[in-house]
Amino acid sequence: MSVSVSRQPNAGAHAPSNSPARLADVKEYGVESSTRGDESLARAESNERRSSSERAALERRKRATMDAAPSVSFVPPKIISEPQPGFPTWANGIDLDPVVRLDALIDEKGNVTETKVLSGPRILQREAEKAVALWIFEPATSDGKPVPTHLVLTVEFQR
Repeated sequence: MSVSVSRQPNAGAHAPSNSPARLADVKEYGVESSTRGDESLARAESNERRSSSERAALERRKRATMDAAPSVSFVPPKIISEPQPGFPTWANGIDLDPVVRLDALIDEKGNVTETKVLSGPRILQREAEKAVALWIFEPATSDGKPVPTHLVLTVEFQR
């Protein structure tokens, strides 16, 4: 936290920087600080005023809130049908990496609704997108309900 004092206190009223009186001096003579610094200062003062029983009660409330939070179970999509793409015949003589990576959006029914190429040779990207569009998935579920989700798919062409 950075704090700058806008004017200096009287010479006799200055206390060491780590004492509670120094905190009062800074407040009394005006402080310029970031919002985060103000919040930290307020929290520190609030914590000093709380008794140990109040702190224990606050801690119990926090734990109870965290225990009451619902747990979400997420199951990712699974591939049911994965037709392999054919290597284009016109690309047989070209030396290239036969791997294309795609980001695919799988809807609640398990169908591929959108794709975006992440990497791979440009001449194979369209063929990879066509192949992935035919794949069928068991949809992802959250708390037992089907949900749309993104999945990174790797398509490897066989010559």
